[in-house]
Amino acid sequence: MLRGTITRLTNLLELKAWSPTIVSRTMASVQHDERKRKFYIPTGAKDAHLTYELPREGIIDFQHTFVPEDLRGQGIAAKLVDQGLRYAAAENLKVKLTCSYTEDYVNKNRTKISSDPLLGKIEFL
Repeated sequence: MLRGTITRLTNLLELKAWSPTIVSRTMASVQHDERKRKFYIPTGAKDAHLTYELPREGIIDFQHTFVPEDLRGQGIAAKLVDQGLRYAAAENLKVKLTCSYTEDYVNKNRTKISSDPLLGKIEFL
């Protein structure tokens, strides 16, 4: 009996982990793993992430953005890029945009970025 209850609770928690409410709450907490060189949001089975390289001193190169297919269109990738840019600005890093999504994001948000006190000081390569 206890085993069945635990299984049902586990299944319920797994279903809730994919709900928009849970995703919305986790979007506020972008994590940064400097060792793996990525910003990520835990979303369940596969994390949403923005990976980067540090090709030379003083430069960060945003390489790849990924969001699980069933969570796309909710602003998760934008949240990752925004956090990556904030990190770059705080660390006085020049930014290279190898990832096409990051390039599109910056182009679409150029005014917002340039008017932000922190992001406005970023030098894009």
